[in-house]
Amino acid sequence: MAGFDLATYLGERKTFIERQLDRILPAEAEEPREVSAAMRYGTLRGGKRLRPLMALVVAEINGFEQADVSDAACAIELVHAASLILDDLPSMDDARTRRGQPCTHLVFGESTAVLAAMDLIAIAYRLVADNADRRGRPAAPVIAQLSNAIGHDGIVRGQHADLAVRRKRATLDQLTEIYTHKAAALFLAAVRIPASILDIDSNKLQALEAYALNLGLAFQITDDLLDAGHAPEDAGRTTFSTHLGIAGAETRVRELVANATAALSVFGDEAVALKALAEYVGIRKQ
Repeated sequence: MAGFDLATYLGERKTFIERQLDRILPAEAEEPREVSAAMRYGTLRGGKRLRPLMALVVAEINGFEQADVSDAACAIELVHAASLILDDLPSMDDARTRRGQPCTHLVFGESTAVLAAMDLIAIAYRLVADNADRRGRPAAPVIAQLSNAIGHDGIVRGQHADLAVRRKRATLDQLTEIYTHKAAALFLAAVRIPASILDIDSNKLQALEAYALNLGLAFQITDDLLDAGHAPEDAGRTTFSTHLGIAGAETRVRELVANATAALSVFGDEAVALKALAEYVGIRKQ
């Protein structure tokens, strides 16, 4: 990765995504105002934007422009924002802060937070369908892929499994199941949806799926390592470091990053950005 400036590369694309999100989301003055304000609050208060960034990079390494998948990329981020709003609710994680600021439900109330999450997901479905239509591709497959990422094969399944083991020691297999569906689902959507919209070769798609799955798992484990001891709602929760220790969990992250990088061999030198992104996930400190 010598000579590749990941910070600049990601910074430029993150700025692009932020501008698109600001354009797509309803203005705070748009009725219902409380819901509109909650949507913007829950989406625009920071974040790494890794999932939409991945979608943009998938387009670029296959010879397309960012604009070819920009709406789909934003759709994935809107679903992620909705999932965090719901995850923080008292009936779920009962969190107090998100990205260093009060959670959406504490600022706007629980009912408005739920409605904001629903609206974000509704917009996401429209965005992927419109994006596919502009590219002359059928909308049904991308809608189904987004549905799979959200529903009982994705985030819903992972969150339910997480809640089920909250008060007991989860096994490593259970943790992997939770992380695969709760965390990696949107990483997979970030490669599957652009691939469908752009009609990317199946061999390349398989490589991207392997990359995304490994990276999603690595990301969640590093999240646990970074959050250890800092979030009251996580007290007593079983993580990979509970089973493997800090050093063992860090080793597992390195293995997953290596697997993600190895999966990209079909792309040759074109995959430098995705490889650098995987390395960043493995060493990130925030």
